[in-house]
Amino acid sequence: MVSILFCGSRSFSSFPVVQGPVSAWLASGGGVVCGSSAGADALVVRAALAAGGARSLQVLAVFGASGVGAGACSSVSSALAASAAGASVVWLAGGPLSVPLRARLAARSVSAASLAAGGVVFSAGGPLGPGSSLAVFSLVSRGCPVWLFSPAPVPVCGLAGSWVPSLFCGFPCFRFSPSQLSFGF
Repeated sequence: MVSILFCGSRSFSSFPVVQGPVSAWLASGGGVVCGSSAGADALVVRAALAAGGARSLQVLAVFGASGVGAGACSSVSSALAASAAGASVVWLAGGPLSVPLRARLAARSVSAASLAAGGVVFSAGGPLGPGSSLAVFSLVSRGCPVWLFSPAPVPVCGLAGSWVPSLFCGFPCFRFSPSQLSFGF
């Protein structure tokens, strides 16, 4: 099964925008990897569970199964719901509680990206947050495709390229196109 990382803004709140691509990807036989933050991550879990995709869902949580170590941006309830439904949940995915939360979040983003063959990012149109940016950077650096659901293209820190109109499972979006090296011989 090919897994895709679904991630995005902690303030993203449009369930229908998330539900379509997640449900379609699961229906195609794909797997879903996501984090455990509020916003897009929580909506991805909700969409996967609503589509009956618990067995194809892997959630990476920066906190423990009791919620210890969660931050203000964490969605403990979505990780617990995923676990209760039979999804795979990796607790303390960003490292032990002795590691500062910010560092655990960054490590979780890189770990989630390493488990996926591509990524889908949900943004309300503003700049990507540090976790989404790190995930996109990690995926593109490995040559993996990344799609963006946003009203308009957004910059990705550290990457040269552009977002071009595309489709993901039939849904209109943007796909990141890295800049090509050119040599003047």
